[in-house]
Amino acid sequence: MSVISRLTSIYSKYKLKECIKKGLKVGEGTTILCKPNFGSEPYLVSIGKNCRIASDVKFITHDGGTWVFRKNGKYKDINKYGKIDIRDNCFIGIGCIIMPNVTIGPNAVIGAGSVVTRDIPPDVCAAGNPARVICSLDEYIEKSKKATIPFPKDYKSKREVLEKYFWGENSGELRKVQ
Repeated sequence: MSVISRLTSIYSKYKLKECIKKGLKVGEGTTILCKPNFGSEPYLVSIGKNCRIASDVKFITHDGGTWVFRKNGKYKDINKYGKIDIRDNCFIGIGCIIMPNVTIGPNAVIGAGSVVTRDIPPDVCAAGNPARVICSLDEYIEKSKKATIPFPKDYKSKREVLEKYFWGENSGELRKVQ
């Protein structure tokens, strides 16, 4: 791991601890990878148990657009805030943006780069901008089973198998690695 990677990891852990001190709720068994952004109101974000939040996910709990008209005296007190509630056993892909007033149901998978602007039901996969349901969790499981490449658990062997599978002479054909 490079010095920059280590510093980024340390900083991310520090920021996460600070957000938890400010009221961010994180359930047991949840993993939050580097560089999440919980914004200025982390106390409006709740993440359930056994979730995985990929890198660079942004949790937006307010509508900054009200700034445009708040300068006008008669609108100076207008603001818009909303909570974000991610239920148990969810996966949020890299680079997602979760907008205010959103609940993501249990066992949901949110695809990388998605912008979640409305509630996502349980047991589905959603993706896009704005995020929409693209398949059920059961359908995603079946697709994943078909795409699975069996390989040994140790890193060196895994790398060897994957390199031969994707870059070998007969790429796409899984061959036994000696």
